Amino acid sequence: KASVARTRLAFQSGSLEDAVLHARDAVATDPSPSNKLLLARALISRHRPFLRNAPANLPTETRSAIEEASNLIDSLVDTPQANDALALGLLALTTDPALCRKWAQRAWQTQSVTNPALLPAASWRIASGEMMRGDGITKLRFAFAGSPLPQRAALAEWLMTQGEAQIVLDTISARDAAQHPAAFIAYTKALARQGDWDKLISSAHEGASVPEPVRLIAVAYAAKETRKSGMAEKATLDALKAAADTSLLGPTLIATEGLGLDDLVDEGIIAMCAAAAIAGPAFAAARQRFERTGRREKLEFAFDNARKISPAAESVADYARYVDLLAGRAVDRAATAAAIESNKNNPALRITHALALLKNGQPEDAFRVFDDFTLFFDALSPSAQAVVTAIWGAKGDVAGAADLARRVDTRKISPDELALISVYLDGRSGNAD
Repeated sequence: KASVARTRLAFQSGSLEDAVLHARDAVATDPSPSNKLLLARALISRHRPFLRNAPANLPTETRSAIEEASNLIDSLVDTPQANDALALGLLALTTDPALCRKWAQRAWQTQSVTNPALLPAASWRIASGEMMRGDGITKLRFAFAGSPLPQRAALAEWLMTQGEAQIVLDTISARDAAQHPAAFIAYTKALARQGDWDKLISSAHEGASVPEPVRLIAVAYAAKETRKSGMAEKATLDALKAAADTSLLGPTLIATEGLGLDDLVDEGIIAMCAAAAIAGPAFAAARQRFERTGRREKLEFAFDNARKISPAAESVADYARYVDLLAGRAVDRAATAAAIESNKNNPALRITHALALLKNGQPEDAFRVFDDFTLFFDALSPSAQAVVTAIWGAKGDVAGAADLARRVDTRKISPDELALISVYLDGRSGNAD
């Protein structure tokens, strides 16, 4: 029980390496089906960014993890955890189609809406040619008939992956869509597929139980398609404001990317940084957006706004310390360490503290900042990648640092960040990959 609790705590804190270690301890102590499933989840979470690679390009450690997780899932097919295990495998371990087909055959035997592996199994059986798409859809519609709305919404989402917009509209009514976010998304996607933009806009205005940013983004896309540019722009900005200071701000920003309104969105998030009530989360989102895209001037506009109105906000104070460190100015390392303790799941805070230690001539200590937090290099912004690369080289692995430096898009980082890694770049001025 202690190992299971430590595993879950490691998941929550972002330390996936520790999650694997503790889950392995749990299985060694008690090889129960639930503990084996926990270890499989930990292994897949730890290696998830690499699972999209072609099998030939997988790191050796990831191949071993896939094999171990696959064996764990296979060992659970005759246990109460079978369907949960099969769903995990079918959704995550896609590098072995033959194995997925085998799991899909097993999952398809339980045609119940409570089976989380049923829809992934249908996808694999159809894709492999073992089941005709029409037959599979007919059986699923029968299985889900009369089921509660969340289950029908899941079916509708799956039907959209099969291009069945009309069946979605037969499965989810306008009233259903107004009552459940997943149902709303599937319903509006179906309307969009059929080009019924006016009905989509009407539905978005009626979905009182659906988060406002979700409804407004739907309106923005419909308005764009009907060339109502004013409506699209207003709905986009209103969606950002509605999402401010909520967990939906990041997803809302991502959702705007297909609208062709990047400059408007940039202006909107910069303006939000000047509002005291939301400056902190707005600047955190702005920093992430502008660092990833290399729009450094806009990042500075956002920072100026946020620093004037809310200098003590976590994201604002952290970036102020980060900029000071890059410029060679002294920063209180106790403050950067305390910032991590206040929010251990924020990688930006760890990057800043690690940079503070690096600048103080403590590269090994800087490297240990990430001992209890799993970083995926390619998931970081170019700015954060530059800091990690500099730490890697400073602790003695020059060849490793040079390899990392080749993966940094130097066109998107500041001169001070470039200076951190210039020694490892062999005169290269940019990265087009």
